[in-house]
Amino acid sequence: MVLGLGVLLVSGIAWSHPLKMSSALIEHNPEKETIRLECKVFIDDFQLSILDAMEKGVVPVTTERSKRHLLIESYFGEYFIIGYNEKVLPLKLKSVTPLSEQNVFQIQFVEVPLKLRNRDRLVIKNTLMFKDFGLAQTNRFIVRIPAFKFQAVQAATIENHYFSYTIGEAR
Repeated sequence: MVLGLGVLLVSGIAWSHPLKMSSALIEHNPEKETIRLECKVFIDDFQLSILDAMEKGVVPVTTERSKRHLLIESYFGEYFIIGYNEKVLPLKLKSVTPLSEQNVFQIQFVEVPLKLRNRDRLVIKNTLMFKDFGLAQTNRFIVRIPAFKFQAVQAATIENHYFSYTIGEAR
């Protein structure tokens, strides 16, 4: 089940740090024909960003512990989009693990069935926390598609936050 969501909306020690960054892994599993997303964010930055999104009505406001996972799913549904052939893949939260000593949440989503074929198109839009930190925010992510011997490392910035790849094409 979802771990650490109780920490999400509880105020605590605020760590001040100049680095505004997230990292993510988008990985296709050819044996299972699934794709998965795992993301790491600074706890304090993510708390600020999700609270701001609630105030602006971007994500639902809830105080029920059993529904807090919806906050993260709604947030990622708005700010981290994985598209495949013009369709948006659903992101359902699997777990949130606080790595408190590093001030990091490790957020994992349930694997989504996805059979990749040559010439299909994968598009990723990553705008996590840009509304809160602007030019200071960078979102790094790795896309791995082993069946097509493809791996890309991307740094999403406020000016360039899209990544697209046509399956099977050389890069």
